[in-house]
Amino acid sequence: MEMIHYHFETLASTNDWAKSQLETFAKDKLTVVTTDTQTRGRGQYGRTWISPKGKNLYASFCFFIEQDKYEPLALTRLLALSLARVLEGYGVVCRFKHPNDLLVNGEKIAGILSETIPFPPQLGVIIGVGLNVNMSKEELDQIDQPATSLKNETQKEWDIPKILEELQNTLQTDLIHRL
Repeated sequence: MEMIHYHFETLASTNDWAKSQLETFAKDKLTVVTTDTQTRGRGQYGRTWISPKGKNLYASFCFFIEQDKYEPLALTRLLALSLARVLEGYGVVCRFKHPNDLLVNGEKIAGILSETIPFPPQLGVIIGVGLNVNMSKEELDQIDQPATSLKNETQKEWDIPKILEELQNTLQTDLIHRL
């Protein structure tokens, strides 16, 4: 599956931008939208996602599937499993917390937000992920729930584009085997 990547310095939300552009995306390709910071990043139940510039991975993965072929929650889990495998490769073991969080030692390291839009006979799927990568303990303490980052867990800085590349490759392989 060919991939198209849009990157921005700042967006309100990668999911919101993807949703506004979805009808222009190629139906046979995986489109990835990333940004260095989000001004209105959001999580489940409309919670604000803290999005400091250049510290984390903010990405939305967009593709089309046959309508009624897959449950959207299963696709959320697919991204969660793909991300968990990438993190395990870094020595960070995650646990999936239903319906859309990845936890390390009981603290949130990533959140996933899925949205679907009908394009009969297809369904447009947008799966956004926020992964805490290089946030310090002080920054994490500003979040309204227990949170961690790769840096906090491993005591080292991480290359966000490299993580994105590994996640894209893993998710792409997983999608090919599932769709």
